[in-house]
Order: sequence, then C-alpha cells, then structure tokens
Amino acid sequence: MAVTSSVIFSDGSGLVLAVPNSGAGSVVPGRISVPGFAPAGALISGVNYDQSVNVQFQSTLGRAVYAYVFGDNMGVVKIEGIAFQGSCGSGKKTGIEEILDYYDANRSSMLQEPIKVGIGERAISGFLTGVSIRAVTLATDVAAAFSQYSLQIASLPRGK
Repeated sequence: MAVTSSVIFSDGSGLVLAVPNSGAGSVVPGRISVPGFAPAGALISGVNYDQSVNVQFQSTLGRAVYAYVFGDNMGVVKIEGIAFQGSCGSGKKTGIEEILDYYDANRSSMLQEPIKVGIGERAISGFLTGVSIRAVTLATDVAAAFSQYSLQIASLPRGK
C-alpha cells in the first residue's frame, strides 16, 4: 500500500489543516460520534469505554466457587481530545470555550434524557457527568498553546 505524505502542520504557529477522509482505502482506528458535539476548534483524539458485570464470588472449603450475578454495573465512557486556544475559521470562540459550552448544555444536571455515543456501529447511552481540562504550553512557542480535555459519561448497561 503506497503512503502519500501531506503537510498537516505548516510553519505558521497555531494553524491546523483538516485532512478529508479519502474513502474506503483510508486507515481509521475507529468511528466515534457524539450527536450535537461538533466544535470547530477541537478534535477527539481517543475514547475509553469500561463496562462490567455486578458479580460476587464465594469460595467454599470444598474448593467449589459460587457466582452470584446481580446484573450489570454502570459503565464509563471517557472522550479525550485537544482544543486549540485560537478561534478556528469564522468561529468567534476558542476550542475550549466550545467544549465548556457543550458540557454546560448537556451535563446530566441539565438534561433529563441520556446522550448517545456511537463507538463503531454501537450506540451507548449515558449521562455526561464531568469535564476535565489541562492547558499545555510549549516553552519554545507560547502561541502554540492548546488544551487537553476529557468528557466523562456514566453509561447505562447495554441490553442483549
């Protein structure tokens, strides 16, 4: 498979070029979608999803083990990414302001309905419970500062 190179970061500080998906032959590690989450100045760089069963094990003296299953626990979805300090394109807000606006409007204390996160072909429902922001500044180029963010979602147990 031939790999072509593209300039993603130019020599202008803080400029980012969006590279369009080239179709069926492109390598994409996974599809992640969050309806209503479309900041112009931020991108998703990863997602973590943890789900577990609510189970208790009991060992006996005769080396038998009993498993008591009580259903499924709530899970955790963590969406991670980077947000840029400057406003991108025609937008007037920075990427981190867009992240904070999304959190303010969609956090579980403001919505009655769960939000949906698409991971591949699966839809995971849950409640937005937290946001974390970490500002990063390069010592060599203060103008190229950005922020790392994460959105925490308590996910509902999946059905059969």
